Amino acid sequence: MPVSVSSLVDLKTQFGLIDLPNELEELYRQTNGICELSNGQEFGELIWTMDRVIETNKDYLSDSNYKSIYMSFNQLFFFSDA
Repeated sequence: MPVSVSSLVDLKTQFGLIDLPNELEELYRQTNGICELSNGQEFGELIWTMDRVIETNKDYLSDSNYKSIYMSFNQLFFFSDA
C-alpha cells in the first residue's frame, strides 16, 4: 500500500525537510517500505515503513544518550537498515 501525499507532506513538515530525494519519494508513493526476504522468510526492512522512519528519526533527535555519544543527527535523515 502506498504512502499518501498528505503523509509525505506531514513527514517533511515534522522534520523540517524541503524535499525528500526524488527516488525515495517515488518509492513511498508506490509502497510503504520494502522488506528483505531470505528463503521466503522476512528478516528486516531494506527501506523502512513511514511509521518506522518517523519513530526512529524522532528517537535519534530527542534521545539524550545519543546526543552525548554521537555527533548531531540534525543533518541526517534515516530511512533504512542498509
